Amino acid sequence: MKTMNKIVLGLALAMGISSCNVMDFDPNDRYSEAVAWSNKQNIESYLTGFYSTAEVYGTFGSRAFGTAAFNTDGLTWMLKYSSDVAGYGTPNLVLFVENQITSASNVLSYWSDCYSRIRKINEFLDGIDNKCTILNETEKEAYKAEARFFRGYLYFLLTRAHKQVILYDALGDWKNSAKATSTEAECWKFVKEDLTYAYDHLTEGKRTDGRVDKATAAAMLSRAMLYAQDWEAVKDACEKVIELKFSLDPNYAAVFTHHAGSRSVETIFQVDYMNENYCHTYDSRNCPSGDDANAIAWCPGPTQEMVEHYEKADGSYVDWKSVKATDDLPAIYQSLEPRFQASVLYNGATWKGRKIETFVGGKDGYATYGNIGVPKTTVTGYYVKKMLEEQNKAITTSNSTQSFVMIRYAEVLLNYAEALVMSSTPNVRLAMDQVNNIRNRVGLPPVEAANATEAMERIKHEREIELAFEGFHYWDLKRWKDARSKLNGVQFHGIKISKTGTGTTFELESCDANQNRIFPEKYYSLPIPDTELTNNPLCVQLNEWK
Repeated sequence: MKTMNKIVLGLALAMGISSCNVMDFDPNDRYSEAVAWSNKQNIESYLTGFYSTAEVYGTFGSRAFGTAAFNTDGLTWMLKYSSDVAGYGTPNLVLFVENQITSASNVLSYWSDCYSRIRKINEFLDGIDNKCTILNETEKEAYKAEARFFRGYLYFLLTRAHKQVILYDALGDWKNSAKATSTEAECWKFVKEDLTYAYDHLTEGKRTDGRVDKATAAAMLSRAMLYAQDWEAVKDACEKVIELKFSLDPNYAAVFTHHAGSRSVETIFQVDYMNENYCHTYDSRNCPSGDDANAIAWCPGPTQEMVEHYEKADGSYVDWKSVKATDDLPAIYQSLEPRFQASVLYNGATWKGRKIETFVGGKDGYATYGNIGVPKTTVTGYYVKKMLEEQNKAITTSNSTQSFVMIRYAEVLLNYAEALVMSSTPNVRLAMDQVNNIRNRVGLPPVEAANATEAMERIKHEREIELAFEGFHYWDLKRWKDARSKLNGVQFHGIKISKTGTGTTFELESCDANQNRIFPEKYYSLPIPDTELTNNPLCVQLNEWK
């Protein structure tokens, strides 16, 4: 049976926790331990607090970038933020200034927040084992499975970033502040154990109460084990999801347009927002500047390099080198495949009952990066369309309520394809079947691969396009060890369009102010914070950050 999970963020989110639709609870925010474990309603209210983790670290959340709500795709050629000022353009500081990532100050760090949440989960696990007397063992295992799903997810985030972290398996581990980091292999083993436990003890089938289930756990396990390079575990987890008979949404754009109470057939886990009081600001941060003069307007725009990675609808590519400055750009854009149309806004695109104007002086504007501190307009000639809500015309007064899709079936198929290719016995044909299943959804012709190396290049391309702007690409480049060769000592570009009477002309322009980006070798892992090193005498800094 298909499984979908959703979290309705209501009053509890304002209190720091999320509220599922069947979990109304006493508004008292303080309970004695006896009260906390006295009935299932209170236990479920306690457990519900862990669900805010999915929202906070998601694409719409306040910690999507570590310490802020930026998108890590802005650290690649996928997106370019418009400002060079901290707060509006923090990702750009990381691109050019090495001291943005240090052990003293790291804008990409999840460390303190993750460990605060892990401690609370361990308190719950300790309490349900030692203080709860109203549940039988099967009930306890089910509740523990939910908690361990989120602990596994938090340790996935930490290990993905730092490689070696401190593993706290029980509440008693905090009694002594001195604890060494574990090896990367040990950390991934811990993540695997938590998510596997979650899969084994969560309910199977479709849940209507907003809780995580087997499909959620298996899908997250498949994501995490890509980083561990545990290809058999990835395959096994993906096959568990596939057995539940999910399908790809025939309308790619529609996957990201649902609200509380609805979802795509492709969605495995989503975060729902109830109304304008419990909402997010994704549209205000990312909308074209012509949408609302009062928007936050970080204005990240796809680069020209990203646009050129999209195929035409027939599977061929535009020969961009032969495109003349006076050619009809909208006609070229309209020839590109459906995922481009669903993901990118360009000059002349139809949007909210008007035409996008990214030419110099147009309603949506264009600015040369670095000339204006906070331009509140694109510096690439493009805007992100994906995940924006076209029907929302009051983004600063009502904010946004479209759901955040945390895990979807297309990602699982791509995870499966990669594991099939990278395993000790590669199955290129079956891997390409997964890729072509995804391509077929948008009407693209199938692709083939003669060997595992060629298949992997196909998969990398498909992940880039299918998962564009969802926050995967920076981390993918790092785990593939492609980040330094593709992100260091390079610049990316935008397209500067100018009006000429009734027509337009364009020119390529560096969206990096003619400055090369940096990605030092040590950026493949993030440093352990100085605060941890100071307070924990057994914790030693990673070698590359000493």
